[in-house]
Amino acid sequence: MAYALMRQKLSRSYLRWATLEIAAKAGLSLSRVPGRQLIYQSSSGWFVRLRCNNDRCLVTTATCPSLTQAKLDIAGADFLLFGAPVTRRGTEAVEAYLVPIGIAIFAVKSSQKSKGRRGASEPSATKPAIWLDRKLPPADRFSERWSRYRIGSLHLAAAARGFPSTGFRR
Repeated sequence: MAYALMRQKLSRSYLRWATLEIAAKAGLSLSRVPGRQLIYQSSSGWFVRLRCNNDRCLVTTATCPSLTQAKLDIAGADFLLFGAPVTRRGTEAVEAYLVPIGIAIFAVKSSQKSKGRRGASEPSATKPAIWLDRKLPPADRFSERWSRYRIGSLHLAAAARGFPSTGFRR
């Protein structure tokens, strides 16, 4: 019975596809860099790291527990292309953000330093994360802070014809 009540979410491949479609509609021509996981190069030479999450949370991996000295795994690119459903684990639409990598790294590190701020989540010392929108004042939501970097959204019912499968998983 509990299985029937589980909410569907988008598969990783479908979420990545939708995020890349949004980037293409925004005029960003990306080609995958061979041998580098989820790194793309734009036609202007910029490197873009793709990240997606159904929970609207950017989770990174740090090389050590001290974030002031740690290198985050999102480093090494010029921009972060982050895709997430418009609502947490939603299946109606996906939105994408194209954030300069310096801004993304600063956001992760600064949100982890402020222990009183609820926008930061620290699953473990080496897995720092930021949430786009939790029950926070609008000024503390990263969806509000990063609104200038939002490049668009894609309603999945209209776009599903371009993807070979349904894209849902339980």
